[in-house]
Amino acid sequence: MTSADQTWPLNIHVTDLQSDVTIRVRDDMHIGGVMIKLVETMGTGQDWSDHSLYWPDKTMWVSRAKSTLERYGVRPHDKLVFTSMHKNIKIQLPDLTVPFVRVNFSVNVFNVNLNICKELGIRHPEELSLMKKIDPDQLKKNQGVSGKRKDGLPTGMNQKLAGSSDGLNEGTLSRTYNPYMASNSSPNRSFNANGMFTPGTGSIDNLAFHTLNISSSSSNRIVNSTSLVLPNLLPKIRNYSEAARMNVAWLDSSLSLMEQNITENDTLLLRYKFYDFYDLNPKYDESRIRYIYEQAKWLVLSEELTCSEEEIILLAALQVINIINTILSRNNIINSRSNDNSNNFGISGSGSSGSSGSGGIVCRATRIRDCMRCYRPRKFQLKTFAKYLFILKNDKLFIYKQPNKNDYGDDDVGASESFSLSSAFDVQEDKYVIKLILPYHGATDELWIRQDNEEQFVKWLAALRILHRGKSLLDHVAYEKEKKSVSSLINIQKFPNKNNNNTNKNTNNNTTNNNKLQADDLKPERILPPKFGAKSKNFKNLLRKIIDIYSNISQKTYIEAMLDYIKVWQMLPKYDFRYFIIKIKDSKKEELLGIGKDRLVKMDLKTGDLLKTWMLKTIQSWSVNWDIKQVHVSFDLEEELIFQCLTTDCKVIHEFIGGYIFLSMRSGDKNQALDDELFHKLTGGWN
Repeated sequence: MTSADQTWPLNIHVTDLQSDVTIRVRDDMHIGGVMIKLVETMGTGQDWSDHSLYWPDKTMWVSRAKSTLERYGVRPHDKLVFTSMHKNIKIQLPDLTVPFVRVNFSVNVFNVNLNICKELGIRHPEELSLMKKIDPDQLKKNQGVSGKRKDGLPTGMNQKLAGSSDGLNEGTLSRTYNPYMASNSSPNRSFNANGMFTPGTGSIDNLAFHTLNISSSSSNRIVNSTSLVLPNLLPKIRNYSEAARMNVAWLDSSLSLMEQNITENDTLLLRYKFYDFYDLNPKYDESRIRYIYEQAKWLVLSEELTCSEEEIILLAALQVINIINTILSRNNIINSRSNDNSNNFGISGSGSSGSSGSGGIVCRATRIRDCMRCYRPRKFQLKTFAKYLFILKNDKLFIYKQPNKNDYGDDDVGASESFSLSSAFDVQEDKYVIKLILPYHGATDELWIRQDNEEQFVKWLAALRILHRGKSLLDHVAYEKEKKSVSSLINIQKFPNKNNNNTNKNTNNNTTNNNKLQADDLKPERILPPKFGAKSKNFKNLLRKIIDIYSNISQKTYIEAMLDYIKVWQMLPKYDFRYFIIKIKDSKKEELLGIGKDRLVKMDLKTGDLLKTWMLKTIQSWSVNWDIKQVHVSFDLEEELIFQCLTTDCKVIHEFIGGYIFLSMRSGDKNQALDDELFHKLTGGWN
């Protein structure tokens, strides 16, 4: 094979010509020289500047021009492919529309995602990622822990792992490191003089179900995605096991599309992967808010999230506003509304820094205490509420059996920093309940706490939400902000008095007439999950309540309605959890691991009951032993969690933990630039 001049034949398949070309090369020939010699041998006048070499047997690009064939390990019997780097794929957006997109198959998925989000006008693209379409049959069984690449490396491993000798790759956390680096450029550098996003050009073709007006900022951008509901677009999630198996579809952010067997014209899903939203601003984030709203809506409608009847009523009423705006905008009978008033509406992730004005209300109390009725759900037991004394001091919750207790003692039945929190309320029936699941002596204790009035409910729910996020009552600004957020959700259920109704009719006559809604106008499948649909016994009463709530909030703009929808969604228990079926070291039992934006939780696989909670801020290091597919997470106080994942590659878990830690390290500086190197360091599985 090798001649006297040390050259040997290399077979290269050229996809554009659908033919093989053989050239003679040397081991020390660099890749750039190989491609030049190949083009000269073909002798065509075609522009080959967008082409590069790919190695199918190793599932890797051979594209570094200064590296040699010997460095890559290419030998005479190997066959390479000379193909274009940019190819067309279909991207299903969160609203279920499917445009064609031209992307670079030779760069990692993280960079592909950045470019797609730039074209769509979505800020903070690090919160999203791409995933494959999943078949319903894939939800019936675990995908296992194998997943080896053809070169012997695990599918989740970056090329930089090739030099690792022990198979163990760690990620450690430096609390002083920011995922964004300060930039001298303006935060509005991607926006035009009118403050609207100016996307790139030429990468999205309007060839699919609906056309996309990417550069427009008007209400016409709302897409009626209901018409796109197809059985294969929304897999039916029936239990926690199937929810865990969904995560096998996420693509590896550190590898390219070609390296993950994605081919031209394949369909991928663009979804919010991390539910930690930074600086959500209606002035700049119309597209971003709409896509978050759409993703949350389909999670609710597909019953992937469990909702109470009260929560469904609120969500459906808010959704009706967007349905009405869609209909009216398409018929050109809706008046354009100014969004100036909506600029004050916003929700931030845990990394955002809220500013407090000097005229704001400041809470000086560092503890709150109340006697409230409490019920512990038990099988074969009547639902009876007994009075307990609840005291929340700084960052500790204490519960006493004696309602007349004056101070702390040793007879508290619960004192915990980590717990599961949810709530339910009905303003019309004056019912307010907070539900807690507390870790207690190695098990869990569920409490239903009933508040006497709205004021007490707002005070305690805001305080517990602050505590649940690892903060304390000493953070007065955060506490007051949380109280306002809870109050705004309660106000949605309140009905206006007759005087206010008359005033609204006089001042907004056209809008009120246009937004008049009757029960016949609502199709149940558009606003309600199947559980609450037309076949349910309580459907008519449910629909009446939705219309009543809608009559109170119909004056909201669609941006305000979507923001309120997102707020209600974020109050749902376990809304931010991604599930994985795991087997802990030295245990034969399969258990459920949930990863949220601020915590890891171990849960019962069948019931979903909370067994143990670890806050992400207590993680000291996390690593993966790729040889045995084992994840090792170390926490404060020398506590550790060692397990194997049974439903997907452990790289997915590594990326979720590292991704959420990366997002939590974002500072309040709006001029910060994305540090993609740190993202890959925390999520890629290499030092």
